[in-house]
Amino acid sequence: MQLDLSRSIYLYGQALDNSGDVEYWCTQDGGHRHDKLESTDGRLRGIRHVIDEVLSTGRLLPISTTEFECRATLDGSCVVVVRPVTKDADGRVSPVLMLFSLYSGGRHSAIASLRAIPAFMGRELSIETGKQFPHLGRLLNWPRPLIFFALLFQKR
Repeated sequence: MQLDLSRSIYLYGQALDNSGDVEYWCTQDGGHRHDKLESTDGRLRGIRHVIDEVLSTGRLLPISTTEFECRATLDGSCVVVVRPVTKDADGRVSPVLMLFSLYSGGRHSAIASLRAIPAFMGRELSIETGKQFPHLGRLLNWPRPLIFFALLFQKR
């Protein structure tokens, strides 16, 4: 199944109980609708594939910190890695990864999806992470050609 990043934002996180389970969420309708994806959903494989590709070949955007990292490829696929303060059962950081397109209209709901992580994934975000949201929001409001050229000049 082809993954459509033009209207959807996907979130991925491992279960905090260390059971090996994972959570996938799909955000649509401007960040107003959050659906947990079932383990049989055909999009899961595509989500993991694109996340792996972006994390291995994407360029690091200049808004990244130790708790918040943003990587994107020139085709616009973007992964934001958020490291919540909520730890897993063994006390380790269990990041949440958000996948979306930098070039689609849906990019404007990315901040709403990040802010919703505590409510539907049960993970608390640090104040420092929250301070990065306006920086990402400004970048996402840039015109698409400007986003492309900003990516072009970033290192991997």
